[in-house]
Amino acid sequence: MAEVLLEKVTKRFPSGVYGCKDVTLTVRDGEFFVLLGPSGSGKTTLLRIIAGLEKPTEGRVYIDGVDVTDLPPRKRDVAMVFQTWALYPHMTVFDNIAFPLKIRGLDRAEIERKVKEVADLLGISDLLERYPRQLSGGQQQRVALARALVRNPKVWLMDEPLSNLDAILRVHMRVELKRLQRELKITTIYVTHDQAEAMSMADRIGVMSSGVMVQVGTPEEVYDNPANTFVASFIGNPPMNLVEADLDYESPRALLPSGYIQVPRDLHTLAAERGLKKVIVGFRPEDALVKPPGEEGIQGKVVVVENLGSDIIANIDVGNSIIKVRLARGIAARVKPGMEVKVWVDSPKVKLFNPSSGRRIEYEEG
Repeated sequence: MAEVLLEKVTKRFPSGVYGCKDVTLTVRDGEFFVLLGPSGSGKTTLLRIIAGLEKPTEGRVYIDGVDVTDLPPRKRDVAMVFQTWALYPHMTVFDNIAFPLKIRGLDRAEIERKVKEVADLLGISDLLERYPRQLSGGQQQRVALARALVRNPKVWLMDEPLSNLDAILRVHMRVELKRLQRELKITTIYVTHDQAEAMSMADRIGVMSSGVMVQVGTPEEVYDNPANTFVASFIGNPPMNLVEADLDYESPRALLPSGYIQVPRDLHTLAAERGLKKVIVGFRPEDALVKPPGEEGIQGKVVVVENLGSDIIANIDVGNSIIKVRLARGIAARVKPGMEVKVWVDSPKVKLFNPSSGRRIEYEEG
């Protein structure tokens, strides 16, 4: 196990494009840390820098207290699992797993012991004589994991290792990977663009956008208190509603064309102190209720009702945007497209964002 420390890491490619910018990050010993962001956000570049496959333009990388910035991959004691698994097609499963040990020059008995041990751990002992072409996607993925684990590395690096699996197997393997990581207590850095995957597996998440680490926190922290509108719109399914409104200086309210949203008094004070005339109001679909037209709230019209199985989501036009509200099953059957409704928002759950910077008001304060 080992702590991974990045100090002001920047990668600028010859084209002038930045892979990552000024990233400072500590991944704790034994932690399952997820780098999350859309394609092109810099998460894979950062992972490759940690692995030694890319050299940073600026900054330093430390593993277990040792500066490894200038060390080649083989001297960093890390193991990487790629999106494509990269198994050798002409080798058996046994030889694929054993390959890193053979490179190290271990004797045959030691290699057999370690391969058997990791194969038992991953439930692939009966596959050791097969070739990759004879395996399912899930089996190939387990072999790739075994090959990474057999070296007993200090750090386990994973670049979207589940993306080539079907949806059902992907959910199953999330559980297996998390269980395995907790058992072995290996410091793990995992790259994904799938926020559901990140939320279900991570001890902490680092959200990246355009090469910048915009927020680091537990899944609960980034969900409940997004640092900016990007994180708010990227985390959650459906994501947070973001509505532009005028700040009412007379009372703690945000005014919309079709009504108002009550906001926490402390946030109203912070926004007013900054002289903000407009704010972006954020709230989760589960923190709003659909009420009859005569009730208090924002006036709106139901556009679409999405039945997602476990969730039923009403899409409601409130004049300047479409907001999503998660419906309780008791009232879902009564909410139909075309209905005029009122939307009431639970004010303690409301977030305010600065429309100029996109940053959450409280986050700007820190």
